Order: sequence, then structure tokens, then C-alpha cells
Amino acid sequence: MNADLYLLVGEGELHWGFSVRSRGATARQKALIAPPPTSLVGALLFPLARLMGWGELPSSPVRNAVIGAYASLSPLIEFEDLMRSLALPYLQRRYRSWKMRDYWFSVFPLGRAYGPATKLRLAYLISGELLEKYLGSDWKDLIRASLASITRIGSKESIVSMNPRTEIGKARLTLKGRGKTYFYAPLKALRSFSPRSVWIEEFWNNNGLREEYVLNIDGLRPVQVSFKLSGDGFMAEMGDYTVVGMRSWLNDTTDKVATKR
Repeated sequence: MNADLYLLVGEGELHWGFSVRSRGATARQKALIAPPPTSLVGALLFPLARLMGWGELPSSPVRNAVIGAYASLSPLIEFEDLMRSLALPYLQRRYRSWKMRDYWFSVFPLGRAYGPATKLRLAYLISGELLEKYLGSDWKDLIRASLASITRIGSKESIVSMNPRTEIGKARLTLKGRGKTYFYAPLKALRSFSPRSVWIEEFWNNNGLREEYVLNIDGLRPVQVSFKLSGDGFMAEMGDYTVVGMRSWLNDTTDKVATKR
């Protein structure tokens, strides 16, 4: 297990909400009610690429240094906009000829999560060893500047303003026991949790796998979730902040560090 892990935390505000399509969404583009880990990782790496002069960074090895990404926010309202869009991917082959071009466009619902001026807190569990390899000795300053420079989460229109004050510190790992968190957590990492009425949402995690997450939302209010770890889970703590992850994530990171030596 790699012990050189840090927790990076920052706060921000959504301008109107955000838009991230549910995994597998087709013509009806249903929105997720919270930004998934993959969108949070992309949001962090985009300004980092600009700071480093790398251009856009869709598949950078720096992604390997992010073990887990988490959000904590108030409940948003899901709604759908109507938009005219290309329908070709959903049409039968006989409608794809030029003479049938009148059928190529149609009106589709585009899902969004609406919540003007919604406060959110982001947390990233990161490998200090990997970031030092990729970014150099001043990696802490660079990754904090990247977090403070996030301007969008999800689509380009999903604008967010981050507080320039960020926190970073060594994470204390625990494999057994109980804890409390305001951040969403993978369901399989928890043996039990309360309140049981909190929302459950399916995301694709940092490794691109579908996974159910327990959100910090109960009805129409944000809550602190109490939990007991399962045999597959771990928790990482820094001061008042606690996040939960899968032990397999730690093993993956150890392998990535080993291959770089």
C-alpha cells in the first residue's frame, strides 16, 4: 500500500448548476444529480495542463496520481432542456441516405442539474510520490493552483468559481472502523451507513468502472453520513475531512508507482 498519500480540498460555487450525462444515455440525455469522479478529475487536470504549458490533457499519466475524487454539495433540481440535435446515431440504416436527410435532425431532451449559487466542496486523494515524479519538487503549489483555477465541471457551460484558498495535507489511512463524511462514497466500501434515506447514484469511478455511490443528500438537505467500513473499503482523513475509497484503488496506485521506479 502506498503511504505517501495526500488530501487536497477546496470550495467553490456553481453559477447555475452543471450538466453531465448519465452513463449509457442515448437520445434522452438524462443528467446525473452530482458530478462524477471522472468529471472532477478532468476539471482538476485541465487547468494544470494550462499551468504546465501542455495544452489539453485528456489522457495524461498525471491521472494516475489521482486515487479518488469526491464532491459534497446541496441537492440540485434535475430538469431537461429541449434542443435540436443530430439524430443519425439513433436512426435505422435506411434513413441515412442523402435523400432522407430531413430525418437527420430532431428535438431531444438535454438533462441538467439546476441550482444557482450552489456551494460545493471538492476533495482529491492524491499520490505525492507520483505527482513529484510528474511535476517536480513544487508539485504541491502546482496542484493547489490547479484546484483554485477550476472554471467548469462537466460541460463547457457548467461554470464554477473556486475559492483561491485550498488545503493540502498528509492523509491518514484506516482500513477498519467507523467514520463520518460529507463527501460521497462508493457503496461497496461501506458495510453500513446512516441515514439510510440518503440518495444513491451510479457513477463511473476514476478507473472507468460503473459503481454506486452514497451521496450526502437526504431529501432536500445535505447531511453528514455515518458509516462502517466493509472489507473492501478504506477511509482517508486529514483534519476535519474524511473520504472513503476502495482498497483496490490503493493497490492500483502501488503498481503504478512501482512501474515508474
